[in-house]
Amino acid sequence: MAKCRKCGLPAKARGLCQKHYHQIVKTLPASPTRGMSDEQRFWYYTKRREDGCWLWVGATTGRYGTLRFMGKNMGAHRASLLIHGLNIPVGASVRSSCSNLLCVNPNHLFLKVTGEKAKCRYCDTPAKARGLCQKHYYRETSTHPVLKTRDMSDRERFFHHVEKTPACWLWTAAKTPRYGSFYVDGRNKLAHRYSYEIHKGRIPKGLYVCHTCDNPSCVNPDHLFLGSAKDNTDDMMTKGRGMWPSGTRHHLSRLSDDDVTCIRSQKGLQTQSRLAAKFGVDQSHISRIMHSQKRGRVT
Repeated sequence: MAKCRKCGLPAKARGLCQKHYHQIVKTLPASPTRGMSDEQRFWYYTKRREDGCWLWVGATTGRYGTLRFMGKNMGAHRASLLIHGLNIPVGASVRSSCSNLLCVNPNHLFLKVTGEKAKCRYCDTPAKARGLCQKHYYRETSTHPVLKTRDMSDRERFFHHVEKTPACWLWTAAKTPRYGSFYVDGRNKLAHRYSYEIHKGRIPKGLYVCHTCDNPSCVNPDHLFLGSAKDNTDDMMTKGRGMWPSGTRHHLSRLSDDDVTCIRSQKGLQTQSRLAAKFGVDQSHISRIMHSQKRGRVT
């Protein structure tokens, strides 16, 4: 136990025993808040900062400010709500929405009733942290720049990501990976399907939205039409956009249709090895062409 620095007796306060402590207290000047009302003392110890917080500079309990209010010791943040005319229900606790526990700004304080979930101060969804729902919490704490589309409606956000050209309307945002992707109504939708819905109406269940322009990034409603899975496949094959293109449409194709005709005309006249060396392919490929196992549509 600490000893009094003047007499060696057990210290009570400020390194002094009770006798020497009271001797010093009697010589101290009177408190500047002596004679003030509770509300006046509250404002005396409140300093307003430029960031919006009202900082409590009086006594603290280690974390929160404290003062003598209405005849009892009370948290400064609770007294702030009472001074500003807000009744605190029995069992309710006062929470701070900012990171400063010494803040007594009533706009930064909210009530939480035991057994009830606190509501976000911007919307009616349950609060997750600092009196904010998850969306508004990330908005206030995020260090990323504010998105231009944050406060836009769904329709405005959609057209913000559309680049209109004389022919197609090109989707410039996220893709999955060929078609545009647009987050709306709590889930991701294909951008061309959403475009069809807002311009032409609801899409019946089981139908596809097909492109007449064959551009997956296009969301121009004039280039979109409805069709079944078979219609979509038939349209793809008719336009030569099948998953396994054949002939000269294949990206690894080395022989044109004229080359295939020439190879078949040399059957029995030249060896397959010579023809393979001449056209820069393997001998087995020449054999399949001659037996119509490859490029059978070329006559």
